[in-house]
Formats: sequence, C-alpha cells, structure tokens
Amino acid sequence: RFWCFMLDSFSVPFFAAAIFVWVLWRTRRRSGGRVTLCSAFAAAAALSALPAAGPQHATEVMPLFLTATAAAACMVLSATAQETTTNSTTTSAPAPVVVTNKIVLTVVKVDSEETASENGRGTNAVDGNPNTFWHTQWTDASPEYPHEIIIELTPPSTIKGFTYLPRQDDMDNGSIKDYEFYVSDDGTDFGQPVSKGTFASGKEKKTMTFEAKKCRFIKLKAISEINDAAWTSAAEIGVVPND
Repeated sequence: RFWCFMLDSFSVPFFAAAIFVWVLWRTRRRSGGRVTLCSAFAAAAALSALPAAGPQHATEVMPLFLTATAAAACMVLSATAQETTTNSTTTSAPAPVVVTNKIVLTVVKVDSEETASENGRGTNAVDGNPNTFWHTQWTDASPEYPHEIIIELTPPSTIKGFTYLPRQDDMDNGSIKDYEFYVSDDGTDFGQPVSKGTFASGKEKKTMTFEAKKCRFIKLKAISEINDAAWTSAAEIGVVPND
C-alpha cells in the first residue's frame, strides 16, 4: 500500500519533471548552453515544491508544480527562438552574373590530348578555369608539331582577335611560341591564317588582334613550343568580340 501510494502521488509530477528536464537539456544544447535567468528561477521553484510538501500534500502541490513546469518550459523555448532569430544570418540570393561576352566556346577537335597520366583534355582550354589546361599526349608517345585545336562559337560572331593563356602552374611544358590562327564558317575550310606570329614569353594572357571577321569556327595552330619540345598546352583560349 505504501508503494502504491507513493506511485499514485508522485508518478505524474516525476514524469512531468522528466519531460521538463529533457526540454531544458535540449534547449541548452541548441542555444550553446545559455538558458535565461527567468527560466532557471521557474525551474527551481517547480522542482523544489515536491520535497517541501511531502507525500501527504502531493495532490495539493501537483497543480502548482505542473503550472510552474509548463511556464518554465515555455520561457525556455521562447528564449531559444528569440536567440536563434537574433543570431541567424540572412543570406541574400547571389547577384546575377553580368555576361559581357555572350559567345559560348565549345571544343570540336584537338589533334592530341593527354588523358592517361593527367587530365589534359582539350575541353580544359575553354572551361573558364585557369588552373586546368589542355596538354597534348606525353604518355607512351609525344606527337610532333604542329598541334591544333578547333573551337565552335555559338552563336556565329564577328571577332577581331583572340586570347591565349599559357598554363598557370610552375611548369611551362607545351607553352606555345609560334602560332597561326584561322577562322571558318563550316569548320572544314579555314583558308589562310588571319593572324600568325610569335607569343611573348611569360604566363600572362596574350591578346592578338586582326581585321574583324565573322565566323562560326576558330582554329589555333601551334607551330613550335617555347623550349622546342614536342608538346602544346593552353590554360584558356578566348576570342575578342568586335563590339
């Protein structure tokens, strides 16, 4: 009878206390261990009510306990919500990219590319990433010069020049020395070069201009390499629109 009395008198408050402690613990975790002073006082009042009353007055204390527990829990949750709102950072949508050159470049063909020992694919020359580069084959074989890359312009455009960015790592293997540049409408008949010459040494971007031409395809032909080796490389190849 004694244990039944104890269970009847204290089961509800203890379950309520357990729920409150769980809520308080979860709140402290989410708020970085910070709990408001008001919620702490409310918790103390609620938890101290039972020991002071004793088993014989449990039914009298229970309503006060449950009310205080609920109030404390609400305070804790409210404080957490307010803190979360205060500490949150509003991230606005990224600003749209302003495209000044609306010409899309797509690699159609390269005479050689290294894919076995490194990512030297021709597509790297128009991916917009200066840290990647097109490199001709050097594993098992090194095809001799000249080397060439054909690129399609979408839409067909009038251009007055092109750009060549050598590879930007600490190597210069494949950096083009002498070049020829061609334009075409069909990707087959390129005719005579619209520009040819020698690139200056160094890793900065080279810009070469010529009389404006409308075309759909361009071809950069590498005639020689800076160290007279057999390779060709290019970090980025671009065009100069005739604005």
